[in-house]
Amino acid sequence: MSAEGAAAAAASQAVAALGSEIRELKQSLVKAGFSSSDINRHPDVVAKVKALQDLKTSLSEDDPGRDEAFFARQRAEKEARVRSEKALAKDQQRELQAAEAKAPRPLVQRKIFHLFEYTGSGPSFHYEPPPRLNAAQCGFGMPGGGGGAAAAAACPAVYVTEKWDGTTMQAVV
Repeated sequence: MSAEGAAAAAASQAVAALGSEIRELKQSLVKAGFSSSDINRHPDVVAKVKALQDLKTSLSEDDPGRDEAFFARQRAEKEARVRSEKALAKDQQRELQAAEAKAPRPLVQRKIFHLFEYTGSGPSFHYEPPPRLNAAQCGFGMPGGGGGAAAAAACPAVYVTEKWDGTTMQAVV
């Protein structure tokens, strides 16, 4: 190892040792009941932090103990995490699209009949008073003749529900 390399290693070790001393000093001050602001203003802590900053300036540019190197590592790790999360999201989106493409799509056609008798269409549309079931389209209220069970089956009970805003009504048999 060259003299320059040995000096850099010694400086790096001194930074690590002084950092440990500062942490231990802060822990002892916390145990003594000092607040965090009092600890950071404590003369011993201030002197050791100043010495640590001076030591860090003597480190080589690529030394991992330098603040710039530390922050660069943090940025690189964050960018790698973000890239990984984006890649995962993209993979999940592709998987979802592939699953959707394979899933059968039902062909649905609904015919919605008006539950009550009505007249007109578009702007002239309105329900005929008094409210009567639209037996012609819905099949409700069309007795099967006679009376008894056949008539009861042909005229089942109808429960009308309405959405809260009053725009839709539906019948449940």
